[in-house]
This record gives sequence, C-alpha cells and structure tokens, in this order.
Amino acid sequence: MKQLLISLTLLTASTNLASASNPFQSMMTHDRSNHIMITKEVKTSQNSIFFYAQRAAKQGNVQAKYDLAMMYALGKGVQKNPRKAFNLFHEAARKGHVAAKYCVAVNFEKGLGVKPQVELARYWYKLAAKAGYPQAMVKLANLKKLIKRQRGGAVYAAN
Repeated sequence: MKQLLISLTLLTASTNLASASNPFQSMMTHDRSNHIMITKEVKTSQNSIFFYAQRAAKQGNVQAKYDLAMMYALGKGVQKNPRKAFNLFHEAARKGHVAAKYCVAVNFEKGLGVKPQVELARYWYKLAAKAGYPQAMVKLANLKKLIKRQRGGAVYAAN
C-alpha cells in the first residue's frame, strides 16, 4: 500500500511539472475527486498504470476510459495522441462522465484531435455545465461572449 501511495504522489508531482500549454494539464490537478485507482499492490510505473487502465476501459469502465484519454492527451505512459484521446473522451462522455464532457468541449474548441468547431464545443460545454462542472460554466459564458463578438454584437438566441 505504501508503494501505491508513493507512486500516486510521484505521478501527481510529475503531472504538475508538465507543460502548461496543454489544456488538459489543469484537469489532472483539479479532477481527483472521482479518481479511482487500482488498489492492489502492483508496480505502479506509468506503463503498468496504462496497462490496467487499458484493460479496464476494454471492459467498459467509464472512469478508465477517461483516465486512458488523459494519458493520451498528456503523453503520460504512452505517446501523445490527441485523436485517440478525443475518441476515448467522447466514449466516456456519451456514457455520462462529466469531466469527459468538458474535455470533449475543449477538444472541439481548441481543435485537438478533431477539426475546431465552436458550436460543438458550446454544445458539450453546456452538457458539462448542466451536470454541474464549474469550469464548463465559466467556459460556456466566455464562449457566448466570443460568439456574440464574432457576430457583430448580435444576441445569440439559441440556448
């Protein structure tokens, strides 16, 4: 158990050192409330974490799909792959994972793994906000202002 706690501390610390330019970086430090880790005493290197997350995701575990998507988005334990990250975020979001809904919106807004599409970003931010995700509420408000400015100040009526 000590080995697991030490490795989780190291994983969290290494996550905080990663590039700030990655929009998912802040997710790793803020979205720990529902984070489920394998509690067996196993080697907890990033490769084994990736292995167990992949195994659980194949069995339909929504949290594991989200965790695996974060690994692909950040390049932790696996080569960075925005397209795979998006696909896994999307699968988890369709199954109801709130943080994954937010991540799908970020992908659409920033064009990570998909073509940038502001309207789809708005749709997914709205779903995450309705589910109570606070960062999505802020992003949704900012996105509405941006859309309003792009349309020359016209009120954007579709809510």
